Amino acid sequence: MKFRQSLIAFACLFAAAAAHAVPVTATLTADNHYGLYVGQADGSGLQFIGRNETGSGGNPGQYNWSLPETYSFNAGAGDYAYVVAWDDGDAQMWIGDFQWGANELVSDLASWEYFVPTGTATWNPAGTPPVTTAQLDSLIDAATWASPLAQGNNGIGPWNTIAGVDSDAKFIWHDTLGGTSSSDGKFVVFRSKAPFEAQAVPEPGSLALVGLGLLGAAAVRRRARRAA
Repeated sequence: MKFRQSLIAFACLFAAAAAHAVPVTATLTADNHYGLYVGQADGSGLQFIGRNETGSGGNPGQYNWSLPETYSFNAGAGDYAYVVAWDDGDAQMWIGDFQWGANELVSDLASWEYFVPTGTATWNPAGTPPVTTAQLDSLIDAATWASPLAQGNNGIGPWNTIAGVDSDAKFIWHDTLGGTSSSDGKFVVFRSKAPFEAQAVPEPGSLALVGLGLLGAAAVRRRARRAA
């Protein structure tokens, strides 16, 4: 009986864990640089996912924004996407899409908010991560979020079409896509306005099958004991 109860408890824990794990595929790039993170709305539980090239050249591609990077990771329950982006001068943008299950999040004005940290104490563009999770958490704690103002269709100059990014995604920045930005010499933190939804999980029927399989294993084990 205890063994059967343990298996049932394990099946329940398996179902709960699966319901909170969201496999996400993200594809993005920026002019000139970005770091991708996921974490809670208050900055807790942050994970650094990746960044683009540290120099101005692409690898591959001519420029660091010419071709996007693609990442696969698991987002926890209530996790948001964070894109920390900065520019070396002139035009500026980032663009990307996030897909999980049948869901998609793209870069556009409606789906994101931002803040520009004051000062440059945490400025470390060559680092990996460019901002530590502890530093970013502290900045988020003090943040006042606003809606970004500038967007353009994937295909406009000077970037033209970024291959590999969903056609619904936009080039976005907090104030302007061209010329001088108020965040020149700083970085901008963009956050999705909603967390990832926990939908890319096993269906209830699949979880039930897992439970039945575990109980079946228990029955086999009991029969083996009786035969002995």
